Amino acid sequence: MDKISPDSFHILVVDDDQRIRSLLKKFLIQNGYWTSVATNAEHARGLVMAFKFDLIVLDVMMPGDSGIQFTAEIRKDDNTPILLLTAKGESSDRIMGLQAGADDYLAKPFEPEELLLLSLIHISEPTRRYAISYAVFCLK
Repeated sequence: MDKISPDSFHILVVDDDQRIRSLLKKFLIQNGYWTSVATNAEHARGLVMAFKFDLIVLDVMMPGDSGIQFTAEIRKDDNTPILLLTAKGESSDRIMGLQAGADDYLAKPFEPEELLLLSLIHISEPTRRYAISYAVFCLK
């Protein structure tokens, strides 16, 4: 199987902190990802309705709907991988996020490379599953 190229993947970064949004967008673009940003869940809701994302990187603590509330809403009819970012690193907070439907959890502060590696894991897993399913179908 060919190496998975990030330039075909679209990531949505949702964070109310402008500095974090800018840094993540710049870092992800430099690493070949098509990146969109939103300031809160309401803004992200419109983008999710308009575009197909391969990963959503979502802050937990935002004004309005929290990242956990938005994760639960997304999970009602979308299986896009969700990576929660938060300053809250307690295990109970991680459990709440995962129970809401998040695929993973990254506590702030974090290394950008860690986010990049988790992005590759969560984006490529559905791609691997599709490739395996397709290969099995072709072998029948």
